Amino acid sequence: MVTYRQLQVGTFPSVTTKWIPKILKKMNEEYPGIEVSILEENYEVIQQLVLEGQLDCGFVADNPFFFSLSFPPLKKDKLLCIISAEHPLAQLNKVTLKVLNQEPFILPGKGGDIELKKFFKVHNITPNIRYEIMDTNQSIVAMVESNLGISILPQLLLNKISKTVITRKPEIDFSRMIGLINLKNPSPATNLFIIFFTSTALK
Repeated sequence: MVTYRQLQVGTFPSVTTKWIPKILKKMNEEYPGIEVSILEENYEVIQQLVLEGQLDCGFVADNPFFFSLSFPPLKKDKLLCIISAEHPLAQLNKVTLKVLNQEPFILPGKGGDIELKKFFKVHNITPNIRYEIMDTNQSIVAMVESNLGISILPQLLLNKISKTVITRKPEIDFSRMIGLINLKNPSPATNLFIIFFTSTALK
């Protein structure tokens, strides 16, 4: 039996939006003895805090930097271009790298741009960054909807966007693997959270 304790969990915005409310509601109902606290940060900060023991576990994308951390993969999440339905690019099936070099681009702010910067570097893309927005969802979608530029966001965030914004795949596959890092000898409460999350949120 898992006794009462507080569990500290690190998340990033798309996980917080998509999964955390559902998992917290169900855990509160089924395991009232475990109090889950959430800290939203970027991947690097989450890894460091788990390593230092300030977080029990944390959601990150792709393998952690430290060998002392376990990284059970949870879900492959595609990153998709978002375009105004009024934009000529809406007629294309996929967005080419040439387009990403030319079109006005709305870049997510610090922490939300990690995958994008890696993708741009690997494929020698120099985007025409017109705006940089800290919010990684509503503000960017609103600006794309107004045809102020295009952007790329995780599919995890794009289930309920306006019909006036459409998604298109980049011509080169672009995805990330989301996992839940923890120290290799986690507490019973941490193990329970990982098992409960996998069996509940991913269904």
